[in-house]
Amino acid sequence: MHVLTDRERSGEGPAICRQLADALDLELVPAKIEGVRSKTKRLAARGWLVEKTPGSFSVAASRGGGS
Repeated sequence: MHVLTDRERSGEGPAICRQLADALDLELVPAKIEGVRSKTKRLAARGWLVEKTPGSFSVAASRGGGS
């Protein structure tokens, strides 16, 4: 959540899962990126994230900065 919030504050906009995995210092292999993808999809389904275009995620307007 912090990675996406920081991206939005800096004007970078939504992130794809590969960028999120890189920002989280995960190894950029398909298994790690897929894990990030499944978690972001789950957070989007629960309303914490928004998937503006397929595979591109940002923080939902009502959730920015909460814990």
